[in-house]
Amino acid sequence: MGMSDWLGVLALKRAAIERALSTRGLLALGLVFVASAALAREYDAEFIPHNPIVLAVPFAASAAAAFLLFVVLWFAAVRKGWPAANTPRAPFWPMFGRFLGVFWLTAPMAWLYGIPFERMLPELAAAEANLWMLAFVATWRMAVAVRMAQVMFGFSIWQALVLVLFFGDLAVLGVVFFAPWPVMEIMGGVQGDVEQMMANVRFLLGFFGTLAFLLLLIPFIVTMVLDARLAGECRAPQSLLTPEAARPKAALWATAITALVAWGALLPFTQPPLEHAPKRTSLLARETENQQSRFATAPPAAGA
Repeated sequence: MGMSDWLGVLALKRAAIERALSTRGLLALGLVFVASAALAREYDAEFIPHNPIVLAVPFAASAAAAFLLFVVLWFAAVRKGWPAANTPRAPFWPMFGRFLGVFWLTAPMAWLYGIPFERMLPELAAAEANLWMLAFVATWRMAVAVRMAQVMFGFSIWQALVLVLFFGDLAVLGVVFFAPWPVMEIMGGVQGDVEQMMANVRFLLGFFGTLAFLLLLIPFIVTMVLDARLAGECRAPQSLLTPEAARPKAALWATAITALVAWGALLPFTQPPLEHAPKRTSLLARETENQQSRFATAPPAAGA
């Protein structure tokens, strides 16, 4: 697997995705890509020595999202007679490893979050630019996920759209209504005092997300429940039924390592000002401090 295949995955090309699914060692390459994406998010937003956990968040979040999406796709495909589920070489966890490896090839999309809008635009305009960038990257990743569902599991375009969009809509609603932290701000690298704007964004996402949930619920249930006789059989590419053979080429490894080193090379210039800043730039850290302050000043419960 070379550079053209990686770019082909990002361009939704079937042949490139099939080759990626049959590539050995893709998880290790993906880890380097995710590490570079983590640095791109935080190199100028958080003083990393004080809060190194921020570099682990992209690994955990992306792996969890990939796993939950894979579970949905797996069970829907098995219901429709997906042949890979019945072969000794394609049990659940090895198949998830292949899926996650390809999923992590999209991590470099997060390099776009490293564009320093805060240094080029006023605070509000910079926050808007970061949110538009977040929307663009999220849409691109959803498109890749839909294409992966088609190629790996053999879903039709409409089945793949329903399954992936319903999953994505649930993720958005979870962030808007239930997340204890400002996930959108963290993911998009939004900085500054833009609480009113973010409240408006959450309201719009909550409204349209709920509407999308109601529209997609029945198609999702139908897609999950219908078997091969009614919905058509799911077919697996031949690459899934054979052992992984190819490995990432040196040029692809060089690209991943160069990106990691390049983002890391910015740290000596962007980190020192964050250490002595009058207030910490991480919205996650600020929200944590706000919650601790509210807890400390809350009146004691009756009878305590």
